[in-house]
Amino acid sequence: MAEEIPTNVTDRFRGQYGAPGHAGGMDWPFTRGTEITPDDSLSLPFIPRGIYVGTAGDLTVYMVNNTGIPITFNALPVGFYALRCARILDGGTTAGNIIIFD
Repeated sequence: MAEEIPTNVTDRFRGQYGAPGHAGGMDWPFTRGTEITPDDSLSLPFIPRGIYVGTAGDLTVYMVNNTGIPITFNALPVGFYALRCARILDGGTTAGNIIIFD
């Protein structure tokens, strides 16, 4: 079932990836982060440039520019991932100790 993703989530880097001299690459330092509890109805507090998975497992997300169809990344090992998503869903997520970074 497709779901509309709220547009009120702030994305400070929208439109800046192709412009030289602008932040947004994964090689730039992160400026903030927060631990996330997956939730099927709440969007993330901000659009991350990266996600840290601290306990291996599946990660089900709504990507920033999708049509509200969840995407599951199966069997992710512990590590950093360059994912720009609007929501991390509880249903389908078995990964844990998730931190988003911007």
